[in-house]
Amino acid sequence: MKKRDLWRLPSFLLGMLRKTVEVAKGSDVLLAYWIVPSGFVATLAKLRRHKPVAVFGMGSDVYHLSAHRIYKHLVRYTLTHSDLCLLNYPYMREILHQRGFKAKFQVIPASVDAELFYPKKSPLKNREDLKGKFVILYVGNLSEEKGVPQILEAFRRFSSRHPEARLVLVGRGPLAKHASSIPGVILEGAVEHHRIPDYMNAADVVYSGLGGVATLESMACARPTIVLGYPYLKHILRDGETCILVKVGDVNGLVDALERLYTDENLRKRLGNAARKAALSYSVDQRLTELSSALRSLAQAARQE
Repeated sequence: MKKRDLWRLPSFLLGMLRKTVEVAKGSDVLLAYWIVPSGFVATLAKLRRHKPVAVFGMGSDVYHLSAHRIYKHLVRYTLTHSDLCLLNYPYMREILHQRGFKAKFQVIPASVDAELFYPKKSPLKNREDLKGKFVILYVGNLSEEKGVPQILEAFRRFSSRHPEARLVLVGRGPLAKHASSIPGVILEGAVEHHRIPDYMNAADVVYSGLGGVATLESMACARPTIVLGYPYLKHILRDGETCILVKVGDVNGLVDALERLYTDENLRKRLGNAARKAALSYSVDQRLTELSSALRSLAQAARQE
């Protein structure tokens, strides 16, 4: 939410609260995706309906809002008054512990839909602006905190030696205008999720910035993936085995990684095959089973009180 829209926040939260209280009447458990604002609203609804609350930390609410001078107080209230905090990655729990937040945490690893994301021929390979090109793909918010400035500068240097290279950016964000000024960059804007596999399979290399669900999706498509050395997915990423890790801020290292993958097709295949095998360990069915079990346990505990 932009600063000029902050005055809308109270009415927005009030509207959410009214609806949550209404639907909570017939519920056994309140499950809120994002600690703030949804989780915060759910804990307020709990005061009225006395239903257990599970909040799911998704990303920026853990990494950024928990450190914000204002929003961190909402995060603390939510975690204190919720019954369970679910997290996508073990590293999220480490961050919240380091910042002094206390709650009952449970990690349910992020998953990938293997029926949607798998290696296949992509019609985009024959698109006029991509045909015969060396395609580097990024999917996500075009913002500084996602590591986008690093790939833009690395691509500028890399493409000066390899003019057939193209950097395809799928997503929106504040760096879109700057990215459009760099020769060889193709801005796709926001794309429906079901179309992302075509972009993944059209890419020779995927840059996934700081990692996340898009990393798993790239790996499931057997794409060689470059990830900034951030430990979001350290439980699955292995440098030189399932991906190439580059330090945050190391533009030279990113250029070197692109060069290695550009010149070594066997490396691209080896990384892609190992990446797919690792990603398939994190299925949607497994995630749903763990989530259902956690919510049933929460509901049963509430009934016994």
